[in-house]
Amino acid sequence: MYSRPSGRRLDSGNLSFHTYLTRQQDHLYLPVTFLIPHTDSIHHVLSNPFLAILHLLKFLLLGSGLFLSIISEYFCYLHSTKLPPRNHKPTRDLPDLEMFWTAASINPSFSNSPFPKGKGGGSIMIQNSVPKSFGTVRLTPEGANDIKVDPLVDPRHLSDPTDWPAYRRGLKYAREIGAEMRGGYEVDEDRFPKSDQDEDLDAYIREHGLSSQHLLSSCRMKKLEDGGVVDLQLKVHGIQGLRIADGSVIPGMIASRPQATVVMVAERCAEFIRSGWKGKDFGEMGGHQYITD
Repeated sequence: MYSRPSGRRLDSGNLSFHTYLTRQQDHLYLPVTFLIPHTDSIHHVLSNPFLAILHLLKFLLLGSGLFLSIISEYFCYLHSTKLPPRNHKPTRDLPDLEMFWTAASINPSFSNSPFPKGKGGGSIMIQNSVPKSFGTVRLTPEGANDIKVDPLVDPRHLSDPTDWPAYRRGLKYAREIGAEMRGGYEVDEDRFPKSDQDEDLDAYIREHGLSSQHLLSSCRMKKLEDGGVVDLQLKVHGIQGLRIADGSVIPGMIASRPQATVVMVAERCAEFIRSGWKGKDFGEMGGHQYITD
């Protein structure tokens, strides 16, 4: 259930905890930003509350306007070593690179920086879809007996050196996309690496990478002896009456967005619980006999 402990063992009631609990994974997003026409950016609305009200009315009354957009509408899954247009050969290998456009300027500080007159922000987001890096979730001594004390989460993004090449190739490809966009669209580079040299690319990755909040695998669905926390019916090993139904049970990183998978896990958990109740007699409640179907 636990990774190798790095601290002393703590006892709390019938359970034992290590200060070093388990590992988890996450996707790291890397934005490169452009200056685009103000009316094509979400900053067009953020900078003017009256325009926001106008677009809200358009959406509610006419089903049109900027609020009809989800802002990030185009997602591509690519092989970072087989990028188009140079490579069009089909493959069944799992894509290691996700890229998408969002009509906003994204940066790790989430500051709404002022733009030149008539300009707004847009970003290409780059993500290694299958990272090899693992982070940790640790329980502090204080947290062993107090659930209000937060655990220590260290994502350790990019701690595995094999995760870096996909981001380097993604940054270079984003620059190529920007150059092609300038052929028919009013767009300029805003926040980009200084050059395509590995040193500049790596410096940019360190400064501008941010978590995608796709935290998975801290309570993996595996056998207890293999480091698992829950079994195939999502029951926590060694604890009766407790199941886990979220992204933490997924054994490894999903090469996409985890939302749909998490919904599937929740649906399966509901089925397991319903199946366990089937045919059980819960006695009389309010003068009625309840037996589940």
